[in-house]
Amino acid sequence: MLCFDPSNFDRIGSRDAIGIRPKDLYLGDAQTGGAFQARVRVQGVELVGAESYVYGVLADGQAIVFRVSGRPQIGIDSELTVASSTNVLRFFVSRGNRTQ
Repeated sequence: MLCFDPSNFDRIGSRDAIGIRPKDLYLGDAQTGGAFQARVRVQGVELVGAESYVYGVLADGQAIVFRVSGRPQIGIDSELTVASSTNVLRFFVSRGNRTQ
């Protein structure tokens, strides 16, 4: 699970972090929408059978990993947008406890 600084998510109130599983992130663009959306600079792509894991960093330096189908033509140092829907977001407080 990946955790993000939720400072730009108004609806989470006192929660301190958002977790999203790599399988729940998808490639998008500025028009895609989604509860979570971020620009990612790609640092590596790991080919694992019928899927690949893309490793990158957010603008604030936070590491991120997401999964894509097949063998994508994603270049190192390229910038992509990833997104996820509301139902897959997991909220945490600073103690690491999950909240609803």
